[in-house]
Amino acid sequence: MAFLVQELADATAARGHEVHVLTGYPNWPVGKPMAPYSAWRPVSERMGGVTVHRIPFLASPNGPLWRRMLDFKSFELSVRIFGRSLERPDVIHVHVPPNEDALATAALAEYFACPFVLHVQDVQPDGAIKIGSLKSQLAIAILRRQETSVYERAAHVLALGVEMRTRILRKGVAATKVSLLPNWINAQAIVPMDRMNPLRAEWGIPEDRFVALYAGTFGRVHGTSQLIDAAEQLRMDTKLMFLLVGQGHDFEHIQRLAESRGLRNVMVREFVPRARLAELQAIADVSLVTLRSGLGNISVPSKVLGYMAAGRPVIGLLDSSSDTAALLRNAKCGVVLEPGDVVGLAREVRALAANPSLAREWGQRARKHVLDQLDAQVVLGRGVEMLETVARGQAAFQ
Repeated sequence: MAFLVQELADATAARGHEVHVLTGYPNWPVGKPMAPYSAWRPVSERMGGVTVHRIPFLASPNGPLWRRMLDFKSFELSVRIFGRSLERPDVIHVHVPPNEDALATAALAEYFACPFVLHVQDVQPDGAIKIGSLKSQLAIAILRRQETSVYERAAHVLALGVEMRTRILRKGVAATKVSLLPNWINAQAIVPMDRMNPLRAEWGIPEDRFVALYAGTFGRVHGTSQLIDAAEQLRMDTKLMFLLVGQGHDFEHIQRLAESRGLRNVMVREFVPRARLAELQAIADVSLVTLRSGLGNISVPSKVLGYMAAGRPVIGLLDSSSDTAALLRNAKCGVVLEPGDVVGLAREVRALAANPSLAREWGQRARKHVLDQLDAQVVLGRGVEMLETVARGQAAFQ
């Protein structure tokens, strides 16, 4: 999400606007400040045409829930304190979750008497309730009240897809207040490459292996353990392998699960630097996206855009009514299966391995769809126009 913020900020500055970003210090994935930043000392710096203000908070990228809440609340407090020292903006834009960022933004917008735009990446607290990490009825009631307040106070709300917009509207938000703005990708940074590349060689993956790649967050919402179940279905087929790359809450669990089952057709690796992302995507013969049942309209995994930009077919284990499923169907670049259908996933991986021409065709469609509709050059201009419209006090368009 940080790269989306950066790219939107850069695009807004390129239109001649003065742009300030209020954020924390770089800390992912270890939860400690990267040199030369401090956890306690605020600092401002220029990055291209954007001024970035880094403020103190208690980072905890992958800790238990109470530590994550401390992370969110400390950042919220820091925004409320340090944000007031900035010059009055014409409009404030904020990505959520966490919703604490929205609460702090609403407070700043009220202080400066300016509008703010809520850019929803995941609908919360719906996701936390659905996966069972949030069970306290009191906590749920408080969060629902906060959620309603944020939607009411926002000048405009941006949703990633039709189904997410529908979910937001069901919360009582006026239809004129919610617009669609899909996530984007720099299709010049992620391009189709040879599957036999240096990263593949470093990891010792033979040329004859058909690779099914999952690259991204191993979070509570993703249900990545079903990939291990699918790999077990294919353990006797020595030409097929699952490459699982990323970080997150379930990462170590997935490592242990693959080891305990003795799955030689599974390789688990920590995420690679962004500079090598194109190499990683190119290793794949098919790419995988998963979401637990019922979460497809709450979250839209951005990893899919990287898969498609790399020109790879995609198999999704996610709700058929979700925005991600609609994307794959519209692009005609893959297959959508219901969450938990590990037998179907194993079947589809085996079928693509036996039909390389179909895999190439789907991959070409994926790349074309990104270039036509989801490239940063296509989407960012519309996003900046929306911010300009809200800053002028006009209704943004659907």
